[in-house]
Amino acid sequence: MFKPEYTMNGLVVQDNMQENGSLHTRVLRILLRSHLPALSATLYALLPAALHDRFDKAASLTQETASLNGGWSCLSTFDMTKKVVVAANARVFFGSRLSASAQFLEAALDYPECLFRTAEILRLIPSFLHPLVAAMLMRNQSVSETMASYISSEIERRRNSTSVKNNNQQQASDCIQFFLDSLPSNSSDRCNSDWPTEKIVQALLGMWFAAVHQPAMALVYALEDLCSHPKYMDALRREAAYVSASASDSLPAACTESPVAKTKPKTLYQTIDSLPCLDAFIRESCRIHPSDSISVRRKVVSSQDTGEHVGQGFVFKDGTRLLQGDVACVPSQAIMLDPLTYGEDSAEFNPERFLRHDGGALTGEKHVKMTAFTELDPSYPIWGLGRHACPGRHYASLLLKITLLHAVDKYDLKLGPPGLSKPRKFQFRSSMVPKAQAQIMFRKRRHGEA
Repeated sequence: MFKPEYTMNGLVVQDNMQENGSLHTRVLRILLRSHLPALSATLYALLPAALHDRFDKAASLTQETASLNGGWSCLSTFDMTKKVVVAANARVFFGSRLSASAQFLEAALDYPECLFRTAEILRLIPSFLHPLVAAMLMRNQSVSETMASYISSEIERRRNSTSVKNNNQQQASDCIQFFLDSLPSNSSDRCNSDWPTEKIVQALLGMWFAAVHQPAMALVYALEDLCSHPKYMDALRREAAYVSASASDSLPAACTESPVAKTKPKTLYQTIDSLPCLDAFIRESCRIHPSDSISVRRKVVSSQDTGEHVGQGFVFKDGTRLLQGDVACVPSQAIMLDPLTYGEDSAEFNPERFLRHDGGALTGEKHVKMTAFTELDPSYPIWGLGRHACPGRHYASLLLKITLLHAVDKYDLKLGPPGLSKPRKFQFRSSMVPKAQAQIMFRKRRHGEA
């Protein structure tokens, strides 16, 4: 779909998934997830600064009008969420050195859009022109080369540093290091290894597109849903206050009867992951506003070689037959709006459908989530299904939750000017994309306000 051999520094993706190796999946599904308790503190400290930077710059541009509008300022929601997500992801994927480089961050921000534009143009022209046209497009925008150069240099620096034993050297906690730590001990030869530096760079670029594009869109829709349904603000702010107190290890008496649990979770990550209102709110937002109307794409790469249907592509149990080269997918948007599954109000925004109530509604005090946002469910296929479900979904969930917690805790929010409010997204192929001109209005919360 994205022509990775041209847009991801030469990445070759085989139809046979086993031929692509499993190291990148291990990095996301096992190593990144196992480090989330430690990374949650890093993200919880980093994201307020990233949000403040975007909001503060927008406020300075509208300072005169803000003084006339009760302190309210406007900003482009999608532009803001992309920059916030890039700042956080750069630290988690590439470490503190690269995430501190303004040039690298600029390239990392532009890369997903550059990739998308190039891939779309290549889809429209004959395949024999792809190498020439792709080289021209990617060179003109140069972001792929910039990212590859920075990442390659960082990988080589770390590989060289590990060859010199230093017991006092602190181990990095990011995806680059997870790749290096996963390599077999006999793979120090970076040229002959199954995962040389170039291949690690390619895998990271492939992961980067989804890591920026999808969370940024989900965050746009969550913020807009919060503006459209402000009655849920108090519940989310109570949970934000609880997390803030937990993070400072100074849980006040007012929070001992928390909206989370009777006992305080052990870590910041566990605290955030256990918030029922926040989990239900984000889950409902993604149900109503999926970034794509279809998911779980599967291609028939070979014919069946056993059974009565030998040589006939792939045949489902009900007799449905797909020929070699055909693509099957799941109509995820239709499934998640199905009244048979979600009730007569399936088209309405209602986070309470994902909560079990213990004496109150979402706007009350006591509630417990029935299912987690990251769970795989055929009636909620936003993450995919089966072995190839999104391996980074636990990190993506944490990123969305921390960002939204800080947004509701630090700012008042409402939809932008009426002329820019609707429609707030457009459909391209099967994707639903936020409009660049769609805005939200914000102002810093005044001390003591609810």
